[in-house]
Amino acid sequence: DRKGLASILLLAVARPLLARGAKAAGDALFTPDPDGFSARLADVRGRVRDGAEQAREGAERARDSASEKVDRARDTARDKVAEIRRDDAGPSTGV
Repeated sequence: DRKGLASILLLAVARPLLARGAKAAGDALFTPDPDGFSARLADVRGRVRDGAEQAREGAERARDSASEKVDRARDTARDKVAEIRRDDAGPSTGV
């Protein structure tokens, strides 16, 4: 009976200790510490801010490029209209 009593006492003591140890290990692994979480959050915010700035710069370049293309197309159309008007106002062949 003493062997059984020793086993029961060992289980009675070891089981709560093992449960607490497992809970502490799980908390340590899956619960972020406030400093580490804050640092990672700051990193993420920095990357988002940098990405937004790059997107803004890209949009500005695209807008400038489109504006230049519109200006060139308008100038080309204006030149063609002026050329056609000159040709229409040219000397008549009498035909």
